[in-house]
Amino acid sequence: WARCLARLSEDLLQSARDLEPLKELTTLVCGPKNAGKSSFCRRLVNTLLNANPVVAYLEADCGQAEFTPPGCVSLTLVDAAIAGPPFMHPRKFARACFIGDTTPKSDPALYFNSVLHLVDWYRSQ
Repeated sequence: WARCLARLSEDLLQSARDLEPLKELTTLVCGPKNAGKSSFCRRLVNTLLNANPVVAYLEADCGQAEFTPPGCVSLTLVDAAIAGPPFMHPRKFARACFIGDTTPKSDPALYFNSVLHLVDWYRSQ
């Protein structure tokens, strides 16, 4: 992850010098269970915070949440480094939707529409 983030960080810093702030940067992280997605996201957010005062974190894993209780999808505006396991750094979310389950399988339409609602809300800000 370190090598990947170093390269990504170089690209992001160059973009920040050439363009407006990185409000339009969107990164989707996906993969199988136990692949290190959460660890990668923590490191990515911390790397982005080196060049940006705030990182918008859309949390779509309703079963293993980083900042909110399980059963939700949320958008959190992160302004300080993330360290340790999720229970060590709860944050007040900017917006959240209650899914009511730790998996989107129980109501995929609700899950999908909730994530879209959070994206739309963020873009309207």
